Amino acid sequence: MEENLKEESKKEENKKIDIGIMTVFKIMKNIKKLYFKAQSLSNSQMDWNYMGSGTVTMTLDYNKLYFLDEILLDNNTRYIDKKMWYFHDSHIEFYHFRNEKYEKIFEFSVKNNKFILKEKYECQPDVYYGALSILEDKIFFTMNIRGMRKDELLEYIYLPDEI
Repeated sequence: MEENLKEESKKEENKKIDIGIMTVFKIMKNIKKLYFKAQSLSNSQMDWNYMGSGTVTMTLDYNKLYFLDEILLDNNTRYIDKKMWYFHDSHIEFYHFRNEKYEKIFEFSVKNNKFILKEKYECQPDVYYGALSILEDKIFFTMNIRGMRKDELLEYIYLPDEI
């Protein structure tokens, strides 16, 4: 009997994960705009202090969403960034386009309606940490990059067109 309860509890948890992943997928499919902020923190030597806003061109390929971010920074520089979000039944993988290919950076699972980062990403001499959250129809994605010269906080807020 107790084993059946554990099994049912696990099934319910998996249902929540699946529903959470599908909700994120549906929200991300409607993303059109973004706000961006890069901030060098106290131990940084990089001076990455920019803000900007822009558009997102989204391309769907089955369970992959490709984002082409075009951001106009506050110093009038146009910044283009490519990302891919790969949706699985129990997790979401985040890829960043670098070195002429999409490289996996993070993997997020969903538990109790929160996104859990599986592990940090190491790109010597730097270490990347990520966070993902949703509020209504907005996606909040942050990266913290730490290394010998870096202590950076990158924040993205993704929004649908209606905002």
